Amino acid sequence: MKENARILATRLKYVLLGRDPLFLLVPGLLPGADRSPPLEEKSFDLIVSHDLVLLPLAFRIKKGKSKVILDAREFYPKNFDDQLVWRLTSKPLNQYLCRKYLRLCDRVFTVSEGIAEEFHAQYGVLPEVIMSLPEYHALQPSPVDRDHIRIIHHGWASPSRRIDRMIQVMDYVDDRFTLDLMMIPGKERAWREILQMAETRENVQVIPPVEMPDIVPFTNQYDIGLFLVPPTNFNLKYTLPNKLFEFIQARLCVAIGPSIEMRKIVEQYRCGIVSSDFSPRSMALELNKLDEYQISRLKGNSDGAAQILNADENGKKILTLINELWGKTDTGTHPTEPWI
Repeated sequence: MKENARILATRLKYVLLGRDPLFLLVPGLLPGADRSPPLEEKSFDLIVSHDLVLLPLAFRIKKGKSKVILDAREFYPKNFDDQLVWRLTSKPLNQYLCRKYLRLCDRVFTVSEGIAEEFHAQYGVLPEVIMSLPEYHALQPSPVDRDHIRIIHHGWASPSRRIDRMIQVMDYVDDRFTLDLMMIPGKERAWREILQMAETRENVQVIPPVEMPDIVPFTNQYDIGLFLVPPTNFNLKYTLPNKLFEFIQARLCVAIGPSIEMRKIVEQYRCGIVSSDFSPRSMALELNKLDEYQISRLKGNSDGAAQILNADENGKKILTLINELWGKTDTGTHPTEPWI
């Protein structure tokens, strides 16, 4: 507990002083820790940072004509704005890092148009939108049992995501539906609540998670992928999560609330249903309207979308953007290794 308090106090101090708290951001860089082998002694053509807090390290090891790309998975200054402790601790650090480093990056990627527009509005940097697309899987939609329609939700049990609302949906659906929750536990109190809610419902169960590469083939056996997530913070308002595309790649009918970015995809590819609001009753109303033929048709539309919304298509776009950094247009040409 004292160690956590010391690190928290030091983090705030370095934010206020405008220094880069590398030893808080990178394991092994605590004062007195062994720093070997030092990255500063190596040379890289391309440095890809998959988190904002690693940008100080990226620019510390950058040399000469090295290029730096930030893969911004969230709009970091508003990441968990619904949580007071986060606003008091992590928010100032994220704001400082964005102010100092975003304009120095050679490219910034992010996951949705809404998040890209906010980066542009707040920091004058317009990221390229690279959606969180999974690998392509050669699957077929599974057959639908008219008397047993299986729903799956998978992901992290974050309190911000209000998993309880998805469980409450099952109080209002007819007896054809069951819900499996394949979750990675979040905060202990919220996780206990999820387990307790599932235990009191016959049509809800919590199942063990599978490895990430197995998510799509495992969930192919289901009929509907459910993600009813209220906009409790900025990033959830504009979320375009990997689970949406995993639902599609698994050839499921998608069931979502009126989330701005997800709705665009579902309506463009006609691969699911969108409730009128984020209430459990509203989602249950839409689910109850479905029959096995409609579900089969929507799963078939996901099959078509899966041919497009996959990592192969992302790879082509990313390679083009990377080659542009070296003034190249041939997407078969790679910058010299190594990358980090």
